[in-house]
Amino acid sequence: MLKHNVGLLDLLLFSIFILYFLNLLVKKDSRNRFKKGFIDFFRDPLTIFSFLLVILMFVSSSYAMDKKLAFTESIRFATYIILYFIIKNEFDYKDSKRMLLSYITSITLVSVFGIIQFFTKIGLNPKYIVNYGHGSIVRIHSSFQNPNALGAFLILGIFPIFMMAMGIKRKRLIWILTFLLVLLAIILTGSRNALVAFGVGMLILVISYNFKLILGFILALVAAFMVPEVRYRLLDLFSKTQNESRIKLWKTAIAMIKEHPLRGIGNGNYTVRYDEYVKKYPSLKYPDYHNMPSHNSYLKIQSELGIGGIISFLGLLIFSIFKIKKLINRTRDRFIKSFYTGFLASMIAFLFMNFSDNMFFIPEIAMSYWIIVALCDNISYNDLV
Repeated sequence: MLKHNVGLLDLLLFSIFILYFLNLLVKKDSRNRFKKGFIDFFRDPLTIFSFLLVILMFVSSSYAMDKKLAFTESIRFATYIILYFIIKNEFDYKDSKRMLLSYITSITLVSVFGIIQFFTKIGLNPKYIVNYGHGSIVRIHSSFQNPNALGAFLILGIFPIFMMAMGIKRKRLIWILTFLLVLLAIILTGSRNALVAFGVGMLILVISYNFKLILGFILALVAAFMVPEVRYRLLDLFSKTQNESRIKLWKTAIAMIKEHPLRGIGNGNYTVRYDEYVKKYPSLKYPDYHNMPSHNSYLKIQSELGIGGIISFLGLLIFSIFKIKKLINRTRDRFIKSFYTGFLASMIAFLFMNFSDNMFFIPEIAMSYWIIVALCDNISYNDLV
């Protein structure tokens, strides 16, 4: 499933880039926007940090154990930055708004398919029917490769939808129903990470938007523990056996960082060198684990790209937050304000999820993230609000 989806994304991105190149050849306006955008690219802290991160990725290909993997991963990340550039410089306000609505539609469709999957088992991987001793629990993954990835994708979209329900009176019932559908899909993923992230996002909205939401937050927490599937997964947060494997993966990353603090081991090469390190440090070994990911995006970056990599990565994340906050403060468009107020909460919750998983580097999710931030930049950049 993952390879199939990634192939489609690659084809889509390649088609977009070809069309953009042809557009530059035939349209003078596009060439002028390209020139202006190119100059601004190196004035914007977000894109500067993104560019530095891409450069470090490609440089790391020269010393990585698996050079092909490092180079491929570098190209993939570079495509997100190119896509960001195109969206920022080529879209107008109507395009941006249509894209945001299309994004919400895609989240809704993925959620509906996941809910159908729960009852019909269509396309469900049998390994996600889990026996907890109190009966089996079905963990949906919809069109994604696993429930955790689906949970991360839905977390990015649920709070923009929630804020539409809160801030837009027109079609409010539709927004509320959409929110409930996405929330149900998140619950049915059985993802501990997504459930905790939902709580984090709600807490962000309580603090930043309206403290009265605290009552809803408490009621949601109580209701969550009344649902067996949710209660079992949340209680797993305190399970030593459930957490031991991730802790050892993090310790393995720390061992790599200690040995390669400045330049790391090469982009994407944590999985390649995992077996080597657990053999070198037997206390880090976990039964039947081979070529494992780090399950922490921040440790992944630092172990693979060193101190420069983590500084660049954190820099682009911090300036993404600043950019979104700036748009929220200046826009008069209720749709845009509601969407990005919610997305800011989703974004922080998503970044929290990356402490226990590598969600930032799943292509479908990464592309969604970069598109939404690019649309924010497009609206601010062109002063369209």
